[in-house]
Amino acid sequence: MSQSDTIRQKLIETEYEPVSSSRKLNLLLQRSVRYSYRQRCCKCCPTILCELLFPIAIIVLLTLARYGINRLAEKQKDDGSLPGSFSKHPCSQDINIPPTSSNDIFTNCFKFPPSYSGGRWGSHSHDDVSNKTNIVFEPNRTDINELVQRATTRLATMECNNTNVWSQNPNDEMDAHLLQNKTVNTVIVDFSATSDLRKERNLAYNIIVRAPNIILKNDPIDRSFISYKHPGYISDRSNTTDNNAIEGSELPEFTDVKMFVDSLLMEYQTNHQIQFELERNLMTCTPFRNDYLFTSESNFLTTIILMIDAVFIVPYLILLISLIREKNAKVKEILKVLGIEPILNNLAQGIRTMFILFILILLLSIVYKLKLNPDAYFNTVNFGILFVGNIIYGLQLISFCIMNAQLFDTNVRAVIFTFVFYYVIYYISSFTNSWPPGIQYILMFFCPYIAGHSLFQQAVLYDLANKDVAIFRTIYSYVPMYFPTLIVMLLSCVFYWALSWYLEKIFPGEYGIPLDWNFLFKRDYWRRETTENFRHSTDNYSTTSLARTNSIGAPVVHVDHLVKKFGPD
Repeated sequence: MSQSDTIRQKLIETEYEPVSSSRKLNLLLQRSVRYSYRQRCCKCCPTILCELLFPIAIIVLLTLARYGINRLAEKQKDDGSLPGSFSKHPCSQDINIPPTSSNDIFTNCFKFPPSYSGGRWGSHSHDDVSNKTNIVFEPNRTDINELVQRATTRLATMECNNTNVWSQNPNDEMDAHLLQNKTVNTVIVDFSATSDLRKERNLAYNIIVRAPNIILKNDPIDRSFISYKHPGYISDRSNTTDNNAIEGSELPEFTDVKMFVDSLLMEYQTNHQIQFELERNLMTCTPFRNDYLFTSESNFLTTIILMIDAVFIVPYLILLISLIREKNAKVKEILKVLGIEPILNNLAQGIRTMFILFILILLLSIVYKLKLNPDAYFNTVNFGILFVGNIIYGLQLISFCIMNAQLFDTNVRAVIFTFVFYYVIYYISSFTNSWPPGIQYILMFFCPYIAGHSLFQQAVLYDLANKDVAIFRTIYSYVPMYFPTLIVMLLSCVFYWALSWYLEKIFPGEYGIPLDWNFLFKRDYWRRETTENFRHSTDNYSTTSLARTNSIGAPVVHVDHLVKKFGPD
């Protein structure tokens, strides 16, 4: 072999030396950082600075908001009510509180409760609760007529002049007419299930009234507190007739009617006058935290959640726009020519964004724990739980972003979809809080926004109960556990990266060769084809084969003595 061939042989060996994937990723990461610095946001500031400065400004606003809410809460504690919730009083945390007793259950003379005032849904009319009440006993029998006489005497003693009582036989048309008449309230007491009121001991009767204008909750358990509240914030279910602590018996509706009928029946069977004294044991709660941010009836909490989401969405949008811009600039095709898979470029872009999010999450977690006299956002939940949860949320958001970049060709459509999708998810997330945990885990897997809100919700519920997060235990029913939530989010990251790789294969772009949608199930894709290396040279040169392979193992074309001539010379 000649000296020139030896020199050329060394040059070729050095030029075609395989490059490891880690080296490629390092070069792509450096390129991504330089590119984000050269690009301008609003034609004035490097993109990477906007990616940091805008979220940091929001984090500073979160700090100021916490301080302002604390100052505002101090002005609302003088009346002893929950700060910001003037119509509700905190659940007592004293387990030794004595029971209360009263005998004024009949002071309203059976006036209908406040739920019958106001207008019905879809109606602009306003209904006033009538002071007149008719109590109708059915059917018309001798024993029931005796009960009516006792009731009339009792009403006269109670000075309930606007209340009348009589008996009649059941008649659906007449009953409907009485119930629909709103000028006089009517209560029908049906004793048809009992044949003899004097001798029978198991007495059964029905109390029939018209439907109220306000439909009260009849669920055995009120789970509305799950949305960023403590059970102590929920109004006592026995306080449904209380109208802003001004009037009402502080008992379920029509309890006074039932007690009135029960006392008449006992007097009728025993021939002794019955006197009522109501003794009531108030519900007590375990210690919990009163925080104006969560008890306020204003939109403070909604604003705080939107600001926290903005800290993550700003880097998300910049990453999404960058990926789509590179796709339109045919960067993906250039990388393929260089033997670099596009997934490596996506990974480099994701790592750069994750580094930005790491800084922002660190600052956000510090703000969460910053105690601004007297409260922080989280007093008992530890720093590590908040930091790790937000880091995994950031990873899931980046994975979701890289998958979305494969679906759009223009930045405008991608940004509009992001905001519309976020708005829809934010709207339905208030309903999903009370859904079974299994369904919530599925929604978290497919939507990072729901997962992020769930992590925040769980941390809030634990902190309001003055507890640290138990990662393997749930604090309430229908609230997911913290550790399984993190696992679901990590599995979601793997799913979105795999989906991104799959979309890249079937939608390779203008210059790529698309694979079939079911290529993963074809044997040809997984079976490696064997190829032979061929070299063709002229007879004037005798050289050895210089076949080479690139870093991914595919054959590289070797060209020998290529010459291009221009003109006759």
